Amino acid sequence: MLLVSFPGQAHLCLGGCGKCKEETEGHLRHRKLIGEAIRRYRKQADLTQEALAESADHPEYLGEIERGEKIISIEALLRMAKAIEVFPREI
Repeated sequence: MLLVSFPGQAHLCLGGCGKCKEETEGHLRHRKLIGEAIRRYRKQADLTQEALAESADHPEYLGEIERGEKIISIEALLRMAKAIEVFPREI
């Protein structure tokens, strides 16, 4: 999450919110950090991207998530955390 401020207003942004005119460095940074954590825990669990995607019941775009190119939904994040046996807050 990122606190984004505009003149007279601020909001918590998860990236790609539509309120932000362009993606800020913060938007890109949080996606990259989440992706790196998913990759690290996936490898610790000795899973391939395909195996994790199957266990997590979807993300065909897991590679893009791990590279920080795609936003992950909360639901997908929770499924991945369960599949790699970590608490979501660790990601």
